Amino acid sequence: MQNNSPNTKQKKKKKTKKQLKVRLALYLVGIAAVIVAFLVYVRTAPPAEKQTQSESVPEAVVTEAPPRETTPVPTPTPFPEEPPLTVEEQVANCFKAFDSLTGEEEFESLGGYEAPEEQIYQIRKWIKDFQFHGYTLGFIMIDIPTGKGIAYNPKQEYYSASSVKGPYMVSLIANEKDVLKEWGEIIEEIAHTSDNGCYSMLFRNFGEQYYNAWCDEAQASAYMYNGYNYTYYSPEGLARLWMLNYKFFTTDPDMGETAGELFENPEYSLIHKTLYPIYKTRSKSGWINIGESSAIDSGIIYAGDHPYLLTVLSDFGGDIEKFTPLVYQIERVHQDIIAEDSLSVSKEVRGKLQEEETQETQQTQETQQTQQTQQTQQTQEA
Repeated sequence: MQNNSPNTKQKKKKKTKKQLKVRLALYLVGIAAVIVAFLVYVRTAPPAEKQTQSESVPEAVVTEAPPRETTPVPTPTPFPEEPPLTVEEQVANCFKAFDSLTGEEEFESLGGYEAPEEQIYQIRKWIKDFQFHGYTLGFIMIDIPTGKGIAYNPKQEYYSASSVKGPYMVSLIANEKDVLKEWGEIIEEIAHTSDNGCYSMLFRNFGEQYYNAWCDEAQASAYMYNGYNYTYYSPEGLARLWMLNYKFFTTDPDMGETAGELFENPEYSLIHKTLYPIYKTRSKSGWINIGESSAIDSGIIYAGDHPYLLTVLSDFGGDIEKFTPLVYQIERVHQDIIAEDSLSVSKEVRGKLQEEETQETQQTQETQQTQQTQQTQQTQEA
């Protein structure tokens, strides 16, 4: 018979609750054990190797392009300047310029030079005033290194007067090597004071042979005849003789410089008096107003790298200083020749350099473009 009393039911309930508590406790203990075991495992287990992308995905093969070789732009080489002409070549060019003179026009250019209009105007104005008094004149100025210059009435002949003593003495010194030892004082006196007595003495001893040979070499129509120690010549003829003088002064190693120095300190010379304060000059003048009438000066003006020759001849027998303004105007023309020569040389050199630089730049650019194209093709193929 079943006992269903209240006490019995309470005992059963208490027993059931106790069992549930025991089971719950065991369950929690089991969970805690699992957690502890997991933590222990995590701490003690070796770390798993991570799989990198490079292991799972094969790398693409990358071919590096070779370093680009660039051609360095060459430094422009200065255009080689042509060597300067020798004195012999310069003198030869001046003689060619003299050959071009025709005498058909009052003003003529030498060496293709065109003088500034203002300078020509000033010279014409002075000449017009001079001619108003019934006189004529002619002159030649030529820059020796370039062969450029101007000439006025270059073929008109005038009586030489004492101006002929210059070429005469130089021709004598060039051919008689001991003449300065024996006749040095006489020659110096002629060069300095233009002493006529000394000149006559020298001429009686040596005659005209050396002087006439000088005219032959210079192709100057200025000969002496029949033992007469003076002559007639034109601006061109006297310029030719002095050009030969210049060549001898400059190139003869024995007597050239000594001969030139004789003409550096004349007692009177328009060229020396006007231009010596600026330049060294070597010149010989002459004038006469008895029977014949002339006033002449001729010589070399050593204007730095551009020495020039000047001859001025006229039938005016008065004071040669009258020509001072003309000499100054001619000097200004020569300054223009120097400036023009410097400018033309620099322009020519700059032009050729620029042309070479342009060609080199174009070639360099083409080479670099070709190399870049080839490198791009190689990279794409790789």
